[in-house]
Amino acid sequence: MNQQTRILKEATKILEHENEGLTYAELLNRLFDITKISKNVIGSTIPVLPGIEESEIYKPERGIYRLKKFMESEQEITEEKLPEKEQKSNEEKEKRFYEPFLDYLKNELDECSHAIVLGGKGFRGKWETPDVFAVKNRQAGDIVDVQEYLGVELKYGYTDIELLTGFAQACCYLLYCHKSYLVIPKESNKIMLKRLGSLCMVFGIGLILYNNMDKDNPMWELKNRPIRHDPDIYYVNEKLKILKDQIGVQDFNNKLGFHE
Repeated sequence: MNQQTRILKEATKILEHENEGLTYAELLNRLFDITKISKNVIGSTIPVLPGIEESEIYKPERGIYRLKKFMESEQEITEEKLPEKEQKSNEEKEKRFYEPFLDYLKNELDECSHAIVLGGKGFRGKWETPDVFAVKNRQAGDIVDVQEYLGVELKYGYTDIELLTGFAQACCYLLYCHKSYLVIPKESNKIMLKRLGSLCMVFGIGLILYNNMDKDNPMWELKNRPIRHDPDIYYVNEKLKILKDQIGVQDFNNKLGFHE
């Protein structure tokens, strides 16, 4: 048995138990642990596995390897709806990550000078209200005067429908924000992560992954920064007026860095 045949055989065995498939790196490491064949040889062989005539391996997305028998499950978006009690529990758990992310956005990513947690229906509509709304104002020492608005959609759950809803919400925030971020769990479906990553790049949405099991150590992982867009000034004024009325002039000015 030559090395390519052996690698194909072992890869097929490994993928028998991985209905979501494995990334290139995951498959490479697993194959090396089993075969002890040089990683250079395994690494150069993996990309050709889907093209071998007798192979049952295919690539559902770039960099992911999977068996064809699992192909049917990717044709449908799982519209799984959680029980109301569990959904409310998830919403409460999600809120625990808003403040930690606000801190990350401001201090680690340096994307804003001021930020506020909204969530719920702060802008009179679930699809119109980011979980975190941020403003970047000119800071001491800056030469260029700037004012940018940024919206963040953070998801605790990771069913297909929740992730796609989160992406759609992040897109909606560009009506009145210069930038938008989607923040989703690292444990999300591999194929959906790849597709959302591509969609975020196409639409200029920032993408961040995190560990939703530990609010004290979310392990934020920046996949791509957002691209700056010009929002519709009509919606900018509309949303800021609503927010100003809701939180009061003093908080509006202090928390978001506005001045009369």
